[in-house]
Order: sequence, then structure tokens, then C-alpha cells
Amino acid sequence: MKILFIVMGILSLFSSCSGKKEKQQEKEKLYSWYPSESAPYLYPATIHVGYFGMPDKSTVYIPSKSFVGNVWGVGQSLHVVGEEYKPLPEAIEIVWLSFTENKFYFVSEWLPKNRLQSLFDTVWMNVRKIEQRYDGLVVGMAPYGMIQIWAVGDGRVTEVCCLHGAEVPVKMSEFRPRATMSQDEYVKKIQRYPRIVENLKKNGLPDSLLFENYRKRFNYHIVPEIEMEDVDLTQIAVHYFNGEYDVILWERLKENLYSLQARPRNIYISWTAGKDQYEVRFVFDEQMILSAFEKVFGSDYPQRDDFDVVELYEKLYGEGKLPKGDFTIHIDNEGNPTGVSLKTGKGEMSVPTDKMQILVIKNDKLIYESSNYNESDWWGY
Repeated sequence: MKILFIVMGILSLFSSCSGKKEKQQEKEKLYSWYPSESAPYLYPATIHVGYFGMPDKSTVYIPSKSFVGNVWGVGQSLHVVGEEYKPLPEAIEIVWLSFTENKFYFVSEWLPKNRLQSLFDTVWMNVRKIEQRYDGLVVGMAPYGMIQIWAVGDGRVTEVCCLHGAEVPVKMSEFRPRATMSQDEYVKKIQRYPRIVENLKKNGLPDSLLFENYRKRFNYHIVPEIEMEDVDLTQIAVHYFNGEYDVILWERLKENLYSLQARPRNIYISWTAGKDQYEVRFVFDEQMILSAFEKVFGSDYPQRDDFDVVELYEKLYGEGKLPKGDFTIHIDNEGNPTGVSLKTGKGEMSVPTDKMQILVIKNDKLIYESSNYNESDWWGY
């Protein structure tokens, strides 16, 4: 079956867009952004062909043909495509090969215009107090035909949407015109990666809903409780299981508002106490942290893909009625973590330090590293 891209279907419906002058960028809704790709390290993929569909019927290609398997939510390639300033895309078409499944999948869908616009209009200050915006779109490919798209910028990775596609046949003569091997032989290249092979032998493919489960959001905030004097909290950085990333600084750090967030895969906290500078890394056990939120918030906690769950819930049950959680990190007067607790109106659960990987730095010197700490787990591969 030969697959035709872009020339038919939803991408033929685009309207035109014009205006490229720098002074008109905001008025004309032009942005500086690049496309990239991602796949979980243990479940690599290769894009056969992929494009973002633009309002003027043109396309912006998504980097393809490379073996993709890195950190979920982090773009692997950096390609400058098209004009520096261009409109946001309106749709996506993509075909990719899932190596661990030995299957091709196809997605052709519109993108959520309002959410994209809202994200790319967002402005924040980075750690150097320089104004930042989102400047990239990363397409992540998960098993079972799921793709997740994130907007990325300095200190932020935020989900745009999640889409699902069907399995589709692709001839090797189309996928790799010069290849002499079969598809079955081609996917065996993952044997070069012992951890992938070992994981498949031990665990097989993940649960079909695992990556959907990662996307669940809960209304909570992170509360560092540090039993030291003259504490000045300087940064909280969170990698989430759904591929998102957030560096919390300045006013957001002081306000520490509740917000809908996925569950944390790891957390970095930095603070000063007098003249001393401290940094702590936490890497959480996946099964423990996923189940802890389900237990404390309740398995019936409302979930919606349009991110309007707070507004919906408050319309139904009243303002401020959506259950909130305090994810508290306990640190003693020497700067050493003593545990983590999660509390809502429905219950509370404590997480002992032996269920986490921990690293503590004081004045740029390592002062504690748990025996189970693994640097690759920190980075997520």
C-alpha cells in the first residue's frame, strides 16, 4: 500500500496566512519555532515521513529517518525548517515504525488551535531573568500508535495534545529504498542496545494504557519543608511522567499555587541557608508514585483531555471544590531529605527515603548520595 501524504484529506482544507515583517510578528501571529521528535528510550521508533500542515497549505517536515529513543518529551533532533518566523501549524500527518512492536502507525489529525495559540503567546522569565517563549514543537511516539506533542522552551515542556493512529502497512521499498533486508530483519537493530533487549525479555511491551496513565493530572503543589534557618528557596524543577518539564522560579515560586500537574518523575530543589547553597535531587519509584496519587486523590478523580477540568468541576460542585493535594518534601536541619508525604482531604500517604533515589550537594560539593542513585534514571533513559 503506497501512502500519499499532505495532498489529500484534512491538509487540503487550510486557509491562507500572510505577513512576515518583524514588527508585525505578534499581530500576524508569526512565531519562531522548530520541529523535533522523541520516543521513550526503551521503546524506540523511526519516523518514515511526517509533516506539520500550515495554514497556507505548505508543510513543515518533522525530522525523520533517524533512530529515535531518548528521554520522553525531549526532542532528539534540531532542524531549522522554513522561515524563521511562521504561523503555528494546524494539523499533523506522520507515519512511524515502532521497533519493539515491529509495526508502522499512521496519524492524520487537526491540532488544537486555541491551546497552541495560548501556549505560544505565554511569556515567562528564565533563571537569568531573560524573557522567554515556547520555541519548538516536539512529537513523541509511544507504543500502540499514540503520539504526544509538546511545546518546548527554556525551562518548560508542556503538553499540547495526545493523538492516536492506526497500524498501517508500509513496504520496505518505500521505507528504505536501498535496503535489501526485510522489515523483520530491520527492527532487529535494537539488539545493539542491551537495555532495550533485556527489558523486552523481562517485561515485554508495556501496558497498552501506560502512557495514557502517565498523562493523568492532579491538582496539587510541591511544598519543601526545610528545617533550617534563613532559608531562601531559589528553584524547583520538575520532570513529569507525561514528558513535561517545569522550572519554577521568581513569583511562581513565592505564590506556589495549586495547579493541574502530572505526577513527578523527579524533582530538583535549590535553596540557600545563610551563606550556604544547597541542591537536592529526588528520583521517585514509578509504581510507588503513580499508585500514591491514585490512592490519595481517589481513582475517580476527574480527567479531561481539554485541560478544563478545574472550570468544569467548579461549575458542577462549586468554586474551590476540586480536591487539592500537598506534595511535601521534608528536609532536616542538615539539608538531608527525610521523606515525602502527599496529603488531600481524602487521605495521606508517606513515602520513605528508601523508595527514592537521592543526591544532595552543598556549596557545589556532593555530601550525600543514596546507594540506589543512578544518573541515567535521573535523566530518564
